[in-house]
Amino acid sequence: MCRRKLKVLLVDDDQVMNFVNKRMLEKSGHADTIEVGLGGRMGLELLANKQQKGERFPDLIMLDLNMPEINGWEFLDEYRKFSPQVKSKTLLVMLTSSLDPDDFSSAMNRSEVDEYYVKPLEMSVIEDLVAKCQAKSDQ
Repeated sequence: MCRRKLKVLLVDDDQVMNFVNKRMLEKSGHADTIEVGLGGRMGLELLANKQQKGERFPDLIMLDLNMPEINGWEFLDEYRKFSPQVKSKTLLVMLTSSLDPDDFSSAMNRSEVDEYYVKPLEMSVIEDLVAKCQAKSDQ
């Protein structure tokens, strides 16, 4: 059981999917703060602002793969540049509609990616992620 509620960042260009995922996280009762980065660029800007202000990074980032402008792969390339100290307690999850086995394999070979799930988000996945976030924060 999670001892504290999570700070979550959703990075997806699909407003409907963000709305649904946000509602599911709210309904789970495990999220304290849910921010939405409407696309990769906005997600990176939110994280850069947190790092600049010395604010805690999200406990959980849910990242879509297929987005215009800055896709999930490009997001990961930029995310890698953030200080290891500020992102050490963050669980980064690919939450995508891609069923391509190559995408799964590529994602899981990236050190920044902790998990890979195919949309839609399910309550059982949220429960699993909450436990993993808590374990990571206890390290």
